[in-house]
This record gives sequence, structure tokens and C-alpha cells, in this order.
Amino acid sequence: CRGGIACYTCGPTVYAPAHLGHARTYVWLDIFRRCLEHHHHATYQSPPLFVMNVTDVDDKILKAAAVDRNHQSPMELARHYETEFWNDLKALNCLRPHVVTRVTDYVESAIVPYIERLIEQEMAYQLDSEDDAAAGVYFDVKGFEDRMGDATIYGKLAPNATQQQVSDESTTNKRDQRDFALWKRRKSGEAMFWTSPWGEGRPG
Repeated sequence: CRGGIACYTCGPTVYAPAHLGHARTYVWLDIFRRCLEHHHHATYQSPPLFVMNVTDVDDKILKAAAVDRNHQSPMELARHYETEFWNDLKALNCLRPHVVTRVTDYVESAIVPYIERLIEQEMAYQLDSEDDAAAGVYFDVKGFEDRMGDATIYGKLAPNATQQQVSDESTTNKRDQRDFALWKRRKSGEAMFWTSPWGEGRPG
């Protein structure tokens, strides 16, 4: 990365127009970025590298596309709202990231191989279920904690959110209620899917 510093930011899930919460988040990040670049300039000639990811495949996107007659596919809907997002950031005078990554650009080249490595390291497992909504590959939180030992604890930075995740979770066939989907098996009629060792589906 340029100058030895790189920042990765989670971007929007593009299924609907941006709202005030998005504005607050990305204006704050823009202020942080400008301050970092200002102080960084005294030491390095090149500014830090800023990367933002756009989630362009997701349950919400598929659901929105199914009822939105203005767009022919989930991908078309995602691109539409991504364009709106960049226009909103420009109107707020926020700098664009140097690099934009999209989930759909990396499914086969990076995401599937990464899930395979997690399974090999016993930190993920495949769940076959009669319920299509639950079938797929899950991150094994207990397996992760056993492998990491005392080095880290899953959810330690957001314990309340982790507890809420467990209480809200309805899938009972998982090894641990904290486990979350890395790969979701394709449901009947879903338009966005990729082939994988675990069947047709998409990132969780």
C-alpha cells in the first residue's frame, strides 16, 4: 500500500436509498480520512490507501429485487442504488475511496477459496438442512476460539450484540447459536447464485 498505511471500510449494502445514518457514518469517516492524510503527508509523499467494500449480493437485495418492477434483476437493482450512494457522497463533499471492491467480483476468486481454507482449519462446517434457509456453510465460533486459545475471544468488542444475535437466532441445528452463515444454499427461484463445493448458492 502507498506510504505504508491502508484503511478498509465497510460500505453500503445497496438494496435501497441511503439514509441519514449512512450520511453520519461516511461524513465521520471522511473527516477521519482527511485528518489522517493531513498528518500523514508530513512523513510520506503518498497518501494512505483507502478501500471500501460494497455488498451487492444479500438477502435484502434479493428481497427488494423480487418486488421492485423497475429493475429486471438483483444486480441491476444493486448497481442502481450503488450509483445513488456515490452521488449522495459527492453531494456531502466526501472523498471517494481509492479502491472500491464488490462482493460479486470476488466470489469465485477469493470468497469460495477462503471458506474452503476455514473448513480445512476446522473453523467452518457445512450444514445440510431440510430448511433451505438454514442450509449452507457456517463459521464455527467455538472452533475458532479453541484454535485461537486465549489470543482472542469472539464478540469481545460487542458482547451485547453477540448476546442479541444468540437470542434472535432461530436455527437450532448449528453447533453453536453464535455461528453465522458464510455460504447460503440457493433457494428455489433465486436469481443470483454461483457454483461451489457446497452446491449452488452465494456468500452469507
